[in-house]
Parts: sequence; structure tokens; C-alpha cells
Amino acid sequence: PGFKVKKTRRIALTINAFSPEMVAIPNLIGLTKNQAISQIVGSGLEVGKLNYRPDLSVDFVLDQLHNGKDISRGDSLQKGSVIDLVLGKGLSNQRTLVPNLIGLNLSSARNRILSASLNLGTFLYDGSIQSAKDTLNALVFKQSPNFRIDASLQLGSAIYLWLTVDSIKLKSDSTLISFSDTIPVTVQISGVGN
Repeated sequence: PGFKVKKTRRIALTINAFSPEMVAIPNLIGLTKNQAISQIVGSGLEVGKLNYRPDLSVDFVLDQLHNGKDISRGDSLQKGSVIDLVLGKGLSNQRTLVPNLIGLNLSSARNRILSASLNLGTFLYDGSIQSAKDTLNALVFKQSPNFRIDASLQLGSAIYLWLTVDSIKLKSDSTLISFSDTIPVTVQISGVGN
């Protein structure tokens, strides 16, 4: 206010929103896990937990939840909100191979965990992390359960991670890093006690 400008000059205004940006919730029911994750991310939302329940389908969305409550198409949520998915796990005791996450950053490890139909549990940074930049550069040096070629977990199980920027800790597990390009595969195990 109070400044003089020439006639026909454009004046730019910056407006701050009083309420957070809202996004429409896509209908995810009946989509595959990968299609649902893609739509969630594309809508400006975040993927939360993958929960599994017995169903004829495997890795197809049965329900979509926010804070434990059903949400449906047409509802709106604040941008960045977390959507949990309930997926079918088939009618058998279906399992998936444990992926090798050693040497990956947190984002890549999380994507590989979700691709294997598992959940990211707690992740911890060691004492080498001193700044926000360190958290972005941190790599997984330990995971639980450990990667083994024949190790498998129930669909929806959690994997826990430890991250570092300490190159000595990363080198101590270098034998595992050579397996980091393995592709997660879902296997079906039938019978009692498996």
C-alpha cells in the first residue's frame, strides 16, 4: 500500500491458504497393490500399512483406510495424508521372500519392502547421522529379519531397518550387498506347520 505504479502494470499477489490443500480420494477397491500405490502417490497422498486378510484374491485391494476408518471415493483428505490398504492374501498360508535391503537408502528400501508385500517397521539411524543431509544419504547397514536366499515371511509382516553414513559399517556387510538386485517373489506354502 502507498506505492505508485504505472497504469496497466501487473501487480502480483502472494496468498497464503488458511486451510491445508485437500485432495480427492481415488477408488482403490479391486485394484492390484501396485496400481493402488501408484494412484495414492499420484494423488498427493502417502502409502501407509499393508494389512492382509484371507480372501480369494492375492494382493488386490479389499478396503482403504485412514486412521483405521473406511474411506471411499469422493471423500477428501489433506494432501500428504496416509492411506492404509487391506489386501487379500489368498486362502492359503502365503509367504513372500525377504528382500535384501543392505546398501539401499530409506526410500528405495521402503519401495522394495512394499513391492514384496511387506511393511516397513521401525527404522533407526545410528550415531553417524548428524544432520538432515545425513538422513538423506544414510544407507541400510542392518535389517531384521536378515536377508537369506531362502528366508520368507507372512504377507504383511514388518521389516526393521538400521541406517548409517558410516562407510565402515557398510563395508562390514559387503557380502550381502552383491544380492541387492534380487527380485521379491511371492511363494505359496501349503501344509500344516509352515
